[in-house]
Parts: sequence; C-alpha cells; structure tokens
Amino acid sequence: MKVLVLILSVALYWPLVGQIVFEELDAVSGLYLWSINESRKGSQSAISSDALFGKTVTSTTWIERSVDASDMDELMYSPDGDLYTKNNNTILHSLDNGEIFASIDIPNGIFIFELADLYVLDDDVLFISDNAFGHCYYSINNGQSWVWCGLLLLSLDPEIKLVDNFIYVADPSQEGAKIIARINVNTSQMEIIDMTSLTDPWTIIFSKITEDGTIFMYGRDNSGPQYVDHLLHYKFGQNVESLGLFPIPIDARSCYAVGSALYTFGFYTAHVYNGFEFQPLSYIGLPLEGEKRFILSDNAHLYVIVDHTRIFRSVRSLAFAGVISGKVDLDEDQGCIPDVTETGLAFWNVTVEGANFFRAGISGPNGEFRYMVPEGEYTVRAQTPGPGWELCEDDINIIVDADQLTATVDFLSQATGHCANLSLDFSTPLLRRCFENYYTIRVRNTGPQASTGTTLILHLDPFFNFHSASIPFHQIDATTVSFNLEALELNANQIFRIFFTLSCQAELGMEHCLSGNITGDNLCADDHTFTTECQVNIGSFDPNDKRSFNENGRESAQVDKGEYISYHIRFQNTGTDTAFTVRIIDPLSPYLDLNTLEMLSSSHPYTYEITDGPMLVADFRNIHLPDSTTNEPASHGFLKFRVKPLPSFDYGTTIANKAGIFFDFNDAILTNETITVILPGVGIHDQPKLIDFTVFPNPAKHVLELNIAETHRNLIDTWIIFDRYGRIATQALYLPDRALNITSLAPGAYTLLLVSNRKVMGAKTFVKGESP
Repeated sequence: MKVLVLILSVALYWPLVGQIVFEELDAVSGLYLWSINESRKGSQSAISSDALFGKTVTSTTWIERSVDASDMDELMYSPDGDLYTKNNNTILHSLDNGEIFASIDIPNGIFIFELADLYVLDDDVLFISDNAFGHCYYSINNGQSWVWCGLLLLSLDPEIKLVDNFIYVADPSQEGAKIIARINVNTSQMEIIDMTSLTDPWTIIFSKITEDGTIFMYGRDNSGPQYVDHLLHYKFGQNVESLGLFPIPIDARSCYAVGSALYTFGFYTAHVYNGFEFQPLSYIGLPLEGEKRFILSDNAHLYVIVDHTRIFRSVRSLAFAGVISGKVDLDEDQGCIPDVTETGLAFWNVTVEGANFFRAGISGPNGEFRYMVPEGEYTVRAQTPGPGWELCEDDINIIVDADQLTATVDFLSQATGHCANLSLDFSTPLLRRCFENYYTIRVRNTGPQASTGTTLILHLDPFFNFHSASIPFHQIDATTVSFNLEALELNANQIFRIFFTLSCQAELGMEHCLSGNITGDNLCADDHTFTTECQVNIGSFDPNDKRSFNENGRESAQVDKGEYISYHIRFQNTGTDTAFTVRIIDPLSPYLDLNTLEMLSSSHPYTYEITDGPMLVADFRNIHLPDSTTNEPASHGFLKFRVKPLPSFDYGTTIANKAGIFFDFNDAILTNETITVILPGVGIHDQPKLIDFTVFPNPAKHVLELNIAETHRNLIDTWIIFDRYGRIATQALYLPDRALNITSLAPGAYTLLLVSNRKVMGAKTFVKGESP
C-alpha cells in the first residue's frame, strides 16, 4: 500500500483576491448530466443519463466510453489517477480513465450495494459505508480483501478522510451514529467518541475533516434564551474549542474542506473560512440563472453543472497541490548522515522560495516544519539561530510536480562550540497608574549546549511596586528581582510573568523602563542577553495600535542603518463576548530584511508564518480573550517582533507599516501607520547631502520659519518633528511660505524632517524655548 498524505492549503490572506473565475467546457451529449470529476493527473470524466465520457484537461472533445453507465454512481479518482465508480452490483476500477473497467468484489456483509457509499481515500485505499444496515468496510489493497470496521450505524453520506494511517469518520446526523471515530489501517484498532457528549451544549449540524485531522463542526447552542451558532474544531486527544460565532451564508448549498480551509458555495457567491474569518468570493464567468450543482474535483478545481447540461470549471485550483515538510536535527555523530534518533532543533528559521512564492517560519518543538505549495521548483533554506552552529547544507533544491506532490527536506546541523545561546525579551500591553500591571518574560535557549548556572536579573523602574511572579523569585531590593533558572536545556522556551502596581505618584505620560540581564556559566557571545524596554504610562488610548521601538528599547521613529526596528502590536477585545481567536496580518515593508526577522515576546501563545507579499500572519488560537466589559485588564494582548532594514537603503529612507487585527469572524481593525526613518544615530543629527535650508528663530517659542530655495519648495509634501527620544512629536502637510506652529511642543531639543513621497529630503535640529 502506498499511503500518500497531501496537506492542501489556500493562500487567502489579507488582502484577498475575492474571485473564483470560471471557464465553460464543451458539453457532453445526453439529456441529463449527473456528475463530473478531474484527477490530479489532469484526466476528466463525466456521467450523463446516457453514457460515461472522458478526456484530458488539454483536450476539448469528450470521448464516449463503451461501458454501460445507466446505473453508475459518483466518479472518484485516486491520487495516482485511477478512476473509480460503482453500479448497483460492484465497484468499477479503470487504469485508463474509463476506457476499460475491471470489477472489484464487494464485501460479503453488504446485501444491498446500491444503497452503499464508496469513498476512494488514497491509492488502493477504499471505504464503503452501508446505508441499509450501518456497517462499514475498508480495504488497503484495492479490494482484494476487506476489513469490517464495525456496526457504527452510519447515516447517508458521512464525512470520511484518510489522515496519515488513520481513517477518520464523522457522522453528526440525527438519523446516524452521532460519533467521531478513527481507524488505524495498520492495526485495525478503532477509537470511537460519542459526539453528543463531546460537543455538549452544542447540537452538531454538519462536520468536515481537513487534511491534518482537524474536525470542523457547525454547532448550535440551544442552552440560552435563543440559539446561537458556532464553528467548532476538534482534534483527537484535545478538547472541542469554539472558534466563534459562525455566520454561515444564507444561500450556501455545498460545503467542502479544502486543505485547512472551509468553502461554502451558494448560487451567487462563495465564502471561504481560511482559519480565522469567512470572506466572500464572487463568481466570474458563471451564469446567474439556472439550477446549479457544485462539485469539488480531486485536484480541488471547482466544477458547476448548470441545468444538468452546461459545465463550468474554475480556472485555478482552490488549493495548493503539494507539501514540503521536514526537520532540523542535531547531527550528534558529526557525519552529516541522517539518523531518526537525533534530536530535533526548535526555533530555526526555515524558508521556502520559488517563482512568485515565498513562505517563512520557524521549526517546531521537535524541529519539524511543513509548508503547502503549488507545483514548481523550490529552494528550502535553514538559518542558524545564533553562534555555535554549522549546517551540513544551508539550502536544498527540490521539485514538486504531479508525479511527486510531497517532498521531504531534512537539515542537519553540527555544534561548533560548547556554549548555550540564550535570548531574553519582555514586554507589556500597557502601563497604567494605580493599577496592577504585568510584563511577559521570555527566555529561550537555542543551544547547542544546555546552559548552566542560569540567572536572570530584572531591574525595575522606581515607580514599579513589585509584588509577585508566576515562577519562584528572590527580591534583592525594591527595584531588583532575580530568578534562578538553573539549567536550561537545548530548545528550552521559558515564559512567565511578573506583576506589580504602578505608583499613583507617577505623572501621567511619564516614561518607565524595565531592563534585564541573563547570565550563565557557558553562554555564547550574543547580543540579546541584555534587554531594555521603556513605555510611557497612559490613560485612555486606542486599544488596537502599532508602535516601533529602537535598539535602546525606547519608542522611536528613527533607527540607524544596521539597527533593529522592534514592532509592538497591541490589541484589545472591546466587543461584547469572549474572542476565541485573534489573527494579526501585517503586510511588511519591502524595505525590511526578512532574514533578520525575529519573533519576540507576546501576551499569549501564537503561531506565525511569513507569506507572499510579504506578510506576517500571526494566529492566536484558543486565546479566549474576555471582552473589556467583563474583564478589562485581561482583555488586552500584544505581539512583538524585530527586523532590520535592508542594507541597500540609505539615510533618509522612511519605512511605513500598519497591521490588521481580526477578532473571530469580524472585519479587520486596522492599526495606525508607523513611520520609521533611517537616520545616522538615534538622536539629534543634521541630515547630510540633502537639500539645503535653514530654520529660524532657533530657539523658537511659537512658530518655526523655514528658508528653502525656490527650486526645492515644490519637492516637499510633509514635515515631521521628532523629540529627543526619536518619537514623532507632530507632523503636517507642508505649505510653502507658511511657518510651522510649534506652540504645543514642550521645551527641549527636536529634529525637523522635510519629506517628499516618504523620502527624507532634509533635516535640521532646533530648540523649543520656554514660553513667556
């Protein structure tokens, strides 16, 4: 048996293309077109009331087959392109797309075969559900022998899927078994879970199984004064989780799982749930009128039969057809020879790049990674997380095509030093006076050795009244707390919180800093064992925003070349109910060097991926973020990451960035746009080799006059003033011959930038003096 596992996905991130484009195919003869399908190898078959027809995708003419099709059922393809169907008496199998069929004997336990459903799960893997008596059978050798999987009392058309070596079964029907089951095809062992007790208080209406074994269910909660509908998901060994209210489209007629996505198809529009939201898709090229039957082919092209006579096919597949997966392993034998017993390496950057395709992420807890890809040629790269490592191969080239839709790429890395590579980061969503606040602390060891004698010292702001932490601590004095982390093993990722009250004596808007230093007996040389972050305390604020920090840990709109920009995205659930999922989609500036991107601390666990665009997509699943009216302090969250500008961009370059935040199935909340300028140093500097201009008076009290050459005035569209910390103090459109109003600025030193189409054209320093 060859079990081919396909992980399909959809590249449907923000912004969404929003269309399914159709082309009409030549019609087949006959009064009534019943079914149609297309294989992953490009073969097509169709059944009409009169005959079976076949052709290839590149051909325009349907060829009538000689077989009797009067009682044929649905058409199905296996991954290797074999065609299957059944009639009232037997299973029919063809190696040549229907020109010649051979019969496959049915199980002895089925007495009325015309009432049975046939599923082709993989090459040679067949499943039969007997609707008359509720029996089911499966075969892993193309029907040469059958295994009875029990009296499950399955209803008509249960959901069946092969995942790895397990057959998954989901049958929520009121007339059926109301169970979730999986059968190990190697051992025949079966797990059966009662769906009613598993999903209480939800009544399940339908279920769909994705290629990774996730079971999505549409559940109706009747426990309240009025029912509410939720989308649920479940994996064996885990609890059922609600993903939030499920607004199923009113005109939905068909629902399919395509890789990790759910599609609903209606007469006039389709919708896709891509993991965090339902998004509408319009039809292009599909007639508005007529009865429609939607059929998803085996290679995820969408077919629509209109009025049982006309055939429409989506121009593109709704899913990527291939998967690239593998591991990053420690080469303990130092021979660059793979060994299945070797230790996986977590937190390594792994990228997959092809023509018009890019994905990036980090290896998982066991070193594993997986990317869904279209057919094509790819370069897969791994990047060491710090010093002390050397890869046997930095990049590997592979091809994914119809003959080989899955590719395994493994990386081996050898230790070059006897040290531990530790990194420290922390942050908080906000600081408020007179209230309890917290910081999330993250300490990570990417090896190659375990750390010994590991100690973290935190230096608190004088206005922080520290009182507790989520792990043991020792308070040295009012502003110093230590944590004995002892030995941190390779791949360790310790996350905890500290809690404190911000003194009421602090003035509103005052800046507060937390710094930390992690030490040990055997640390590698690294730049991330000491960290500082400074934030101002706030009163009311926009709860969903984005800020940038410089390498000194201060909120700033300036960085020097070669320095990191740290982005800090804050979110708050200001709705009226718990948010089950939060997704952040951040279209990253093309001026940023993705090879330097590093994900830092966060308020809650999340996963992320870099997609085409490029876009950072961070998913907070099962976050259960309470709404602000129920629990205001717990309704906040944050995500922090850092990245450097590309070295090719010189002084004066401005980098703009904003993000979209999605709560459950709601529309995106857009953050403010951050503007970061590359300038020499982070402070007060005149900009060299740009347009010449002067400012006066200097010091200035109320207005600042500009003297710019006539030839340069029309080049300027915006002016921006930065304070001494590199933060934007004020900005406005530039109007020639009009002075700049600086009355609102506090006394002190500032930098003025003149900007043209987001390019800095000139800079000057000035001083705002005391007003009389």
